[in-house]
Amino acid sequence: MPSQSTFDLRLGEDARPLIPWTGLVVLVTAAIGVCAFLILRNESLVAFGVFLAGALWMVILVRWQRGVYGLLLYLPIAGVVTLTLLPWNGPAAFNPVVFKDWLFVGPVYLGFAGAVVLRRQRVPRIGRVLTALLGAFVVLVIVEMAHPGVPNALVAFIGAKVWLAYIPLCALGAALVTERRQLTLLWRYLAVLSVLPCLLGLGEYVASLFFGYEHVMAAIYRGSASDVTQEMTWFLIGGGQVFRIPSTFTFETQYFGFTLAMLVPAFIVARGDPSARWRRFGRLLIVFVMLAGLLSGARGAYIFCPLLLVLMYGLDRGIVGALQALGWAGAALVAALAISRIAAQSMYTLISGLFQSYAVNTAYGGLADSLSSSWLGHGTGTNTGSARYALERPEQFLAIENYYAKAAFELGPLGLLLISALFITLVWVGLKALSTLRDPGLRAMAAALTGFLIVIVLASFKGWLLDLDPLNVYFWLFAGLLAGLNQFNSAAQSEGGPQPLTVAPVEAQP
Repeated sequence: MPSQSTFDLRLGEDARPLIPWTGLVVLVTAAIGVCAFLILRNESLVAFGVFLAGALWMVILVRWQRGVYGLLLYLPIAGVVTLTLLPWNGPAAFNPVVFKDWLFVGPVYLGFAGAVVLRRQRVPRIGRVLTALLGAFVVLVIVEMAHPGVPNALVAFIGAKVWLAYIPLCALGAALVTERRQLTLLWRYLAVLSVLPCLLGLGEYVASLFFGYEHVMAAIYRGSASDVTQEMTWFLIGGGQVFRIPSTFTFETQYFGFTLAMLVPAFIVARGDPSARWRRFGRLLIVFVMLAGLLSGARGAYIFCPLLLVLMYGLDRGIVGALQALGWAGAALVAALAISRIAAQSMYTLISGLFQSYAVNTAYGGLADSLSSSWLGHGTGTNTGSARYALERPEQFLAIENYYAKAAFELGPLGLLLISALFITLVWVGLKALSTLRDPGLRAMAAALTGFLIVIVLASFKGWLLDLDPLNVYFWLFAGLLAGLNQFNSAAQSEGGPQPLTVAPVEAQP
């Protein structure tokens, strides 16, 4: 029996107290004191924020997994929170853009570390090679922060934050779920969360066709309309229109990245959920999410969304699966072109021209320029987009829109080598899982996650998707979930063969 003098919050079967009563009293008293002080200074909104953050931290520190589920819930609406609180007049460190880091990511990391120290949580195994590469990359980024070419310490800090802040999610993803039923609930959870942003984005596009793009954006985003649409940018292609649609995010590229990531849970639910009703929902969701991505305004969606679908189905079911994917992709493409009134030939003629231009000027040209500019790199943050705001003259910042060129520019050829080896290893982990997993549900997960990693690796030749919310979180979390699939494969083998992906009655996981 636990002592009555302790606050008994359990993780797993370990009943030892996590937080002593005395510690809890001190924390609550301090929080009340801070809130009271802020209220007396007529800063009630700040007091509410402190109270909310304190409550979240308490809940997450007790069980870090709740923080991950909370983060996944917050990501689709993070842009709404940011735009609602702009213009931000508070401290830069608490800008709404980084709310997710203060409210979820930080306490998740602390809660996980505390659980490991208290032996409530095992350090997950993600493979020696992957661990070594991640460690070497982290060290290199930190060393390059001291490069004499870095303009100031804030540029270095922002660069390091963008490179490294979400890499630990790779380890946490491998440890997030320990039971098959939790995997099922996780993918259902993500699938449901994808609906609202996609529905709003499609609604914005259709409304723009009828009422005018500028009018609709101004009505929804008010004073931020010009910023979230890149000054109301839209394109006329083949008699149709392409609008930049931000949905619940702060600009169109974030929204496109979100739709790309949400094809993963849609596919997994469609292929591996034990419920026929959920599988039907997943199949409809695939077309729905892909349609939203195609109409996001990102012209690259017409390449990467179909490519991801073909990869997922192909890795899962071979040629038959790839042909099936072409059917689903074709349905979404026809719907997107019909809604936008764009001739298919005109769209893909444009995409072909852009592809050639990006291949020559961005993928090859940017990488060659970065490698030839310095063998030791220019330092962490010197080619990071968000770090330009730490410069005295941000307008002089020149970006190389190629993730690998960015690595070479900031971290030198060694940085390029490490990031390339890291991505290749992640894809290899996925392919290895596909070769060893026998359970159909697990294979569908491995196929979806591996296909997603491959597409992001390819898309990184064009731009910095991995530097942007929310894709940066999904990428590393999905990589960790992929690395953790082996534990379920081992469990199935120990029980004598593949087991069906079933869901038993459980308490809510978040």
